[in-house]
Amino acid sequence: PEKSEPHYKSGIAYYILGEYESAITEYNKAIVNQPENFAINVNLALAYEKINADKAIVQWVKCLAIAESSSVPEEITSWIYESVYNQGKVGLTTQMESYFNKLEL
Repeated sequence: PEKSEPHYKSGIAYYILGEYESAITEYNKAIVNQPENFAINVNLALAYEKINADKAIVQWVKCLAIAESSSVPEEITSWIYESVYNQGKVGLTTQMESYFNKLEL
């Protein structure tokens, strides 16, 4: 976890600055040490949404798989499922984006 945290925080900073490719790079570095970390994976999906919808969907599916095997609240997994599967597209509200960016490792 301690090796992932600097990359995770850098990814959040890049995301806030609108540097989505750099954010993706940092999130991917963080995932190397914590591949099943829900917060890192969600933030990676958020960044992909900004530049590559297809990769975002793949990442959201991974997030759902992680959520099913962990203690992620059902409200969050339901929301992801609705956004990705039922609407056939990825679209996040600012409120949810803010929530996911605040998740701890």
